[in-house]
Amino acid sequence: MNKSERQKAIKELITNNDVENQEGLVSLLAQRGVNVTQATISRDIKEMQLIKEPNPEGGYHYSLPVRQQPNVRQRLANSLRNDLKEIKVSDRFVALLMIPGCGPSVSQMIQRAHFPQVFISLGDDSTVLIICNSAADAKKLVAHLQPQNH
Repeated sequence: MNKSERQKAIKELITNNDVENQEGLVSLLAQRGVNVTQATISRDIKEMQLIKEPNPEGGYHYSLPVRQQPNVRQRLANSLRNDLKEIKVSDRFVALLMIPGCGPSVSQMIQRAHFPQVFISLGDDSTVLIICNSAADAKKLVAHLQPQNH
């Protein structure tokens, strides 16, 4: 299971269960056949910006931040509007040609936005390569990523 799939599973688990700590999350993932270390879960929690909220009956549980997804997608839209030079598509591959220095941050925002079409996103200084699950998914993703002022 790759990181994106694992984080989707974490999101589902904390949405449907009162997960109080990292050990509980490791245990729930193990029940699904996903063996991960607590260190991996700790990194996922930080990257996903999970928060702890009080339980009605006492204690705390992990929760998704209320505004994480819109903020990431809005920041991504702003960056694409300002820093994107060109979008190229070939089969299930999408390449974003960026202003130098913008590739890594845009790649990370694409990963954090959890687009269902995206298998993985890789960024260097001025290019982001996005591998989608299918050619159709690549077309859908490009429709999402097209800056409104281009």
